[in-house]
Amino acid sequence: MMRLVVVVTVLSIALVHHLVSTQSFTGLKFSDDGYGVIAFRPDMSQFTDKLTVCFWKRELREGGSPIAFAYKRNELYFYKDVPSNYIKYRVFSSDTYIREEQYQTPRGVWVQWCGTWSVESRRFRMYVNGTLASYKITDSGRRLQTGGQLVLGDYQDPVVHGTSGHNFGGEMFGFNMFAKELTGEEIAELSKDGLCTDIPERLERYRRIRWEDIILLPRRGNVQNIRRGCDEAYISDKRSLEISVEKAQAELQKVQDHLNNALREIQELKANRQTNERENAETNAELQKTKLKLNETETKLEEARLKLNETELELERTKEELNVIVVELEKVNLASNDCRDEVEHFQLKVRENSIELNSTREELQSTREELNSTKAELNSTRKELNSTKVEVLSTREELNATKAEQQSTKEELNAIKAEQQSTREELNATKAELQSTREELNATKAELQSTREGLNSTKVEVQSTKEELNASKAELQSTKEELSATKAELHSTREEINETRNELEDTKRRLTEVEFELEAKKECGDRPLRCALKKGRLSKWDILYSCDYYNKVFTRRQHKNLRNSWRSLNTGMGTR
Repeated sequence: MMRLVVVVTVLSIALVHHLVSTQSFTGLKFSDDGYGVIAFRPDMSQFTDKLTVCFWKRELREGGSPIAFAYKRNELYFYKDVPSNYIKYRVFSSDTYIREEQYQTPRGVWVQWCGTWSVESRRFRMYVNGTLASYKITDSGRRLQTGGQLVLGDYQDPVVHGTSGHNFGGEMFGFNMFAKELTGEEIAELSKDGLCTDIPERLERYRRIRWEDIILLPRRGNVQNIRRGCDEAYISDKRSLEISVEKAQAELQKVQDHLNNALREIQELKANRQTNERENAETNAELQKTKLKLNETETKLEEARLKLNETELELERTKEELNVIVVELEKVNLASNDCRDEVEHFQLKVRENSIELNSTREELQSTREELNSTKAELNSTRKELNSTKVEVLSTREELNATKAEQQSTKEELNAIKAEQQSTREELNATKAELQSTREELNATKAELQSTREGLNSTKVEVQSTKEELNASKAELQSTKEELSATKAELHSTREEINETRNELEDTKRRLTEVEFELEAKKECGDRPLRCALKKGRLSKWDILYSCDYYNKVFTRRQHKNLRNSWRSLNTGMGTR
């Protein structure tokens, strides 16, 4: 189990090491507020009869129908309809559907989408991750329309047409358009190595819209650059890389702890083995002592047996002698009373022999008791010996098991040492990569600092531009006010011009009448004129016959004078 944990941990470290050291690329992340887009008008005349569009996208929105890009709104776009679980693409204002189960494009996963088409083949082929997913037959002779706007991040430009509700709100990388209908093998070649697949050199000459140019275009709304690893390691900033390295170091520390624990367990096993060996040695020594004691006891027992046999033989001889003495005593008692003293002496000797015999019997009894005690002790010793033998056997089995476990532990220790060596090599490689990453991080920080300084300078320029813009707005407002006053004055002038034109018409008409009267006067001689001045019957038109106006060019100044004269007539004399 411990070895499995070590192996899994080492694999985790290797994975983190791989993720940290992988190649990265620059993608774009579009905001989800409906205003983050890149909109431009490329030269689409090179794609009118054949084209291929390829890009990687990572959807982040939940629900809706996010559209990653669109050309001329309905002319060409791809999207995924989340509620119906369909992948859709529109070519020349006509939709085609693909069931999403056939080609899994889950949210949060990078997927490559490609489309190829030509007038000659009349087929628009849709590829998902390098595999043909669907195709659509287009109308004969139908070509791609030019002059449209290409929008990345939405169906339309929100500044021009407003928000569409189909904003992408995800991440994109590698949007390229080729002036060629690529084959299925060429499409598969574009995705064989994942996100960082290099575009083959033979296809570069057909690539007319390039991703590296797109990321430099002006943006609208919130569109940010992101850094991603080729195998989907997200490194949004250098802090994420530091966190990954810290995690790798933590995992490495765990492996080191596991190795230390394993070494401690091995040392404990060694100590236990040494203790068992000492206990076995002590048990063997004690067993040897017990065997020696048992041999001594058996020797003593054998001596006691021999002594007992001798005592029994001596007792038998004494009994025989006693019987002989009793027989002789009886003979003596029968033969003569004279031998009473001898008999008494002999009886005394018999009593002494009896006492000695009793003493010998007591000694024999004591010897028998000692023999029984020795036998009991011998039995106890034999039982103890048997128990010791069983214990020794168990100890030997335990010792064999310990030796087998020790052998297994040695093998495991060797494996762990090999893994530790491999881990150390991985650690050294990781440290080297970490050092390289730190150098890259320092370079990136320096670049970031330079970028920030440029940004601050740009902010200052923007602030200055805003101030100039505000001043221009104020000047524009003032100009608008002057223009309004000028328009009012112009309107008044136009009214005066209209009045002057009307008066001019009236004057021309009167002038015609005057000319007619002059002609009539020439014809009539001294006869009175039809409109001659009549005293007491003046009208406002009679003034025109005065010397100031008669037979003269009617100017603007004379018109003003005439109006003043009319006002005088109205207020003074009265007119008709």
